[in-house]
Amino acid sequence: MENSKLLLGIGIGAIVGSLVTCFAKSAKGQKMRKDLSSSFHELEGDAEDILCSAKEKAQSTGQAIANKVTGKYNYAKGRVEEKLNNLSEELNKG
Repeated sequence: MENSKLLLGIGIGAIVGSLVTCFAKSAKGQKMRKDLSSSFHELEGDAEDILCSAKEKAQSTGQAIANKVTGKYNYAKGRVEEKLNNLSEELNKG
């Protein structure tokens, strides 16, 4: 029983291998390989464009966040300095 399964597997593998070899060497097979190669190159270019765009967006978003944080920091710093000046003036009066 096991020998028959093994022989069946070898037979199917040989048939599939022969078909693949014939197809790969045929004009249609060569055209398909060329088309697939071209498609992969296009996908690669598209992926590079998407990656570059994502990188630019991440950088601009990071810069916008940094600017916002800096603005909030400067606002808070000004308020603290203002309060300290007011407190200092009150202490000098009293």
